[in-house]
Amino acid sequence: MTRKTKTDLPKILIVDDKPANIQSLERILEKLEAKIIPALSGKEALSLAIRHDFALILMDVQMPIMDGFETAELLMANEKTKHIPIIFITALSKEEKDVWKGYETGAVDYIFKPVEPAILKSKVRIFLEIYEKKEIEDKYSKLKRSHDELTNVFKTQDEQEQKTLDQLSQQTKTSVSSRMHGGGLLNEVDPEFFNSVVADFKVLIEKAIEAQVFKVDHDPSAKLTDTAEELGAYRAGPRDILKIYLTATEYLSNESETDEKKHTINNEAKLLMIELMGDLLSFYRAGYY
Repeated sequence: MTRKTKTDLPKILIVDDKPANIQSLERILEKLEAKIIPALSGKEALSLAIRHDFALILMDVQMPIMDGFETAELLMANEKTKHIPIIFITALSKEEKDVWKGYETGAVDYIFKPVEPAILKSKVRIFLEIYEKKEIEDKYSKLKRSHDELTNVFKTQDEQEQKTLDQLSQQTKTSVSSRMHGGGLLNEVDPEFFNSVVADFKVLIEKAIEAQVFKVDHDPSAKLTDTAEELGAYRAGPRDILKIYLTATEYLSNESETDEKKHTINNEAKLLMIELMGDLLSFYRAGYY
C-alpha cells in the first residue's frame, strides 16, 4: 500500500551536471513530501528513469555529451518512461523558437534561471498532486479487478459445491449447505467475530493516520494478511470486506470533530480495504478454502 512515509514517497528526478545546482533545488523542495533522486548526466537520468517510478523530472537543458533536449527525446521514445512529465530548467533565451524546441522534445513546462522558489514549489506541487490522484485511481481499478476475480472464485466454488450436494441426500445437502454458507453475511453469521475484525480494522486506520501526522513508518501488511486468512476460513467475500470498511469508518467518523479528519479516515480506510481485498483474493487463489 502506497503511503507517505520516509521510505515510500513520490519520487522526483533532478538532472543537472552541476551538483551545486541540484543541491540548490533540493533545498527549495525539501518541505514537500517527495523523495529527490539526483542525476549528473543525461545517461544517468535514462538509467534511473527505467528503474524508478518518477512523479516528475526537473532537467537542466545545457549539459555536456547529452543535453536536456536529447535526453527528453529518448525518454519520450521509451514506453516505460514516456509518461513522466518533464520540466526544463534553463538559462537559455525565452525566445519562442527555443521554448518551442523544448515542448517538441517532451517538456510540459519551463522554469527559467534564476529559479524563483515559490514558482518552482507551486509547479512541482501540482504535478505531485496529479501523480497521487493517478495512484488512487489505479488502486480503485485494482480493487475492482480483485472484486471481479473474487466473485468468479465464489461462483466457480459454489457451482462445484452445488454439483456435489445434488448427489447427496436432501438431509446431507441441507446440513452441508448450512455449514458452508452460514445463512448470510459475516456480521449475521458470527457477529462477535465480525466486531473483532472491525475493531482491528479501526486500529489499523488510526495507526495509518498517526504515521502520516508524525512521519513514521507503518506497515499493516502482516496484520492484513492474518485477517484475510481468518476471513477466508469463514468464506468471507467482497460484501463482507465492504461492510467491515463501512462499519469501522462510521465509528471513527462519528468520533471526529472536523470534516478534514473524516476525509483522512475515509482515504486511509479505502487503501486498507484495497489491500485486504487483495490478500483475501490471494488466499483463495492459493486454494486454502
